[in-house]
Amino acid sequence: MKFIKKLGFFTAFILPALAVVGFYQGGWWNYLTIAFVFIVITTVDYLTGLDTKNISDENLDLVSEEIYYRLVTYLWTFIQLGFVLWAFYVISNKPLAFYEWIGFVVSTGLVTGGIGITVAHELGHKKSTLERFYSRLLLMTVCYMHFYIEHNRGHHVYVATPLDPATARKNENFYAFWVRSVFNSYVHAWTLESERLSRLGKPTLSLANAMISYTALPFIFVVFLHFYLA
Repeated sequence: MKFIKKLGFFTAFILPALAVVGFYQGGWWNYLTIAFVFIVITTVDYLTGLDTKNISDENLDLVSEEIYYRLVTYLWTFIQLGFVLWAFYVISNKPLAFYEWIGFVVSTGLVTGGIGITVAHELGHKKSTLERFYSRLLLMTVCYMHFYIEHNRGHHVYVATPLDPATARKNENFYAFWVRSVFNSYVHAWTLESERLSRLGKPTLSLANAMISYTALPFIFVVFLHFYLA
């Protein structure tokens, strides 16, 4: 892969930087990240056009194991964790006007959800214990840990079928799909985990059920932030 393309993976780090700058500038600057995502990136994407080039099958395994790409995802894990801790602290200690609060919250969501869940998705497909741990850590910070179960054991098995909550129905509008996907994916993750435990001869309500910890950990994380950073 060309160096310029490889360097492009680091553009993701622009988003948290803009969110931080926007916050300290105050006012409408809190919308800096939003403007970058929905105006600058979309404009550049339109002007550069569709890139149809891809890595050859012969080089796919070699490229996917390059330490460079792992470095990007590893670094993002710590950046996001630090960003969330920072965001929780500053918004708890500096009063914002309502319009500033909206800009800050949406910007934070674009960083942790728009980029963070994407990175967590990639890490969740890796084989190493460390990378899978990083995936769950990122998902915990956005209260979406069930994705780790549902995506790998649900979506990839039932994709493009009525059994997959993450597959849009024909002519389904975005809002209906979003509600169904988010809530049904959580329920389906419980079902998948219950089926797994049943095959092992274990009860659903046991410490072996990952969905119990995946549901509890985000709450514990938020409570920790509330008492130690607020």
